Amino acid sequence: MDNDAGWTASLMTCGTSVQYKLDTGAQANILPRETYGRLSQRPALKKTQTKLLTYGSSSTLPVDGQCICQVAPEKGGARYLRFFVVPLAAEPLLGLKSCQDLGLIKRLCTTEAPENSDVFKAAENSVARDYIDIFTGIGHVKRYSYTIQVKKDSTTYAATAPRRVPYPLLDKVKAELQRMVESGVIEEVTEPTAWVSPMVPVPKKNGSVRICVDLTRLNHSVQREQFQLPTADQLFASLHGAKYFSTLDAASGFYQIPLSEDCSSLTTFISPFGRYRFKRLPFGITSGPEVFHRAMQHILAGQAGAECYMDGILVWGSTKEEHDTRLRDVLNRCRDEGVKFNLSKCVFLKQQVKFLVMC
Repeated sequence: MDNDAGWTASLMTCGTSVQYKLDTGAQANILPRETYGRLSQRPALKKTQTKLLTYGSSSTLPVDGQCICQVAPEKGGARYLRFFVVPLAAEPLLGLKSCQDLGLIKRLCTTEAPENSDVFKAAENSVARDYIDIFTGIGHVKRYSYTIQVKKDSTTYAATAPRRVPYPLLDKVKAELQRMVESGVIEEVTEPTAWVSPMVPVPKKNGSVRICVDLTRLNHSVQREQFQLPTADQLFASLHGAKYFSTLDAASGFYQIPLSEDCSSLTTFISPFGRYRFKRLPFGITSGPEVFHRAMQHILAGQAGAECYMDGILVWGSTKEEHDTRLRDVLNRCRDEGVKFNLSKCVFLKQQVKFLVMC
């Protein structure tokens, strides 16, 4: 790192040495179009809907697209990082997270991650360590949305009062509803709606609550696509010669599929704090499993060594190298599509895993 010239570093990027400005106030990595053009192993440039804002204002930067580049520091292993290519005469820039991942900066006055933390678990596998961003938050699948369709002769149902919630749970329910609003899963409803379902809070082991909605009456009227889920025999038929396995678990699975605006009001539910409706595919909807599985199957279409069953993905290879290559391919696809995973439920590089465990 060159301290005299400010916070900069020269790093091999796709086979070419690139001088970066290290910007700990930035949340994205930037490559000028000219720099991208001279990379000797130039990666494919893909379209992006992400908007880049300049510091201290609401002005947006023009973006040609995004790409995944292999970046290698002097010490330590290479990382695969996401870059936004801009048509500007600017310095290549590395944001805070990438600077930390590459070991270019170090946070002081902090404690080490305990062995049971998510960060420590990710570090156990070199491939997963390069994709920390897809193990945080709730995903938002970009190319797929779902429209709930109801039968023409359906009789609407609207609960007029919320079910009773035990007093000790009221504050927890309120907090969870707010968290779901902030994460984009639900939104408050004030206008009249033909359908209103009751809400039921379910206590979790960690002391919080899960918001469940009784969609029984709506489910009677839902038209299903009847998308056939695969059987265990079909999934395992292609595993001949497999020796190394990883399993990935989609975080809050159904919530990663956006609902169309046209049908969102069908999922309206009533709580002690007002009415809300889902902006994402809700748990409890009868068509949920087939809709989510279809989206995941499309995302992984043609991917060798990978099979999915609803919110679970099994990746395998006959050698460690083949396994790691396939795992990177799957994670790259999922990153591009907006899928995220629950790290605590993922398993990496094992010779024996549990998948499709039937209770």
